[in-house]
Amino acid sequence: MKLTDEAVKKLGDLLLAERERRKLSQAQVKIKLEGLGQLVNSSDIQRIEKGERKTPNAILIKNLCKLYNLDPIDLFREIGYLDPKPKSKSQFSPECVYEKNEMIPIKVYDSIAAGFGYPCEAVECVEEIYIPVKNRQNVVAVRVKGDSMSPRINEGSLILIEKDTEILENEIGAFCLNGDYLVKRKVVSGSGDLILMSENSEYSPILIKPHDDFQELGKVVGIFTWF
Repeated sequence: MKLTDEAVKKLGDLLLAERERRKLSQAQVKIKLEGLGQLVNSSDIQRIEKGERKTPNAILIKNLCKLYNLDPIDLFREIGYLDPKPKSKSQFSPECVYEKNEMIPIKVYDSIAAGFGYPCEAVECVEEIYIPVKNRQNVVAVRVKGDSMSPRINEGSLILIEKDTEILENEIGAFCLNGDYLVKRKVVSGSGDLILMSENSEYSPILIKPHDDFQELGKVVGIFTWF
């Protein structure tokens, strides 16, 4: 995650303003960060605030955001590293679901890998539900594990993934990264970097690197929490 001179200065100014607004010294911030499990020098905080770190430590930025109650995505948008949030309709508009109220049986899998048939062994669904879907052949239903996408998608929620559908900027999709199967929000930085973001600020952004084995599997087109 390399920032431009302008972005790194804006980042430093914003973090400095947040620290001063809370009347905290750099030494106090250092102690609070250690309470979050991160060992850091006061000089590291000072260099970020002065705009001297073009490649800031992503974990440090995440913990500073947590300490200052900031949303990392909003912060990176404000400094110009990420594009502004597009003013388009929600990706969860009924393009895939809720057509004619016709209830169709859909198999539910306990992982993205199973739903897409990636395991070598025979794959069996864990349950079957009836929901109104117009394109049954291209839709996979998966139970979500973990809280990385909460509060948008909570653990145990059921998501519908439309296979082989383009995932646009700021949309949530299913991805395979170096053998790991993920549900994340796709974000493209101003410099063209592809980043996978969690909705939960406890999780750091994932920068996709040129040497990564990366694949976009499909777009999340529905979220259900009542099953």
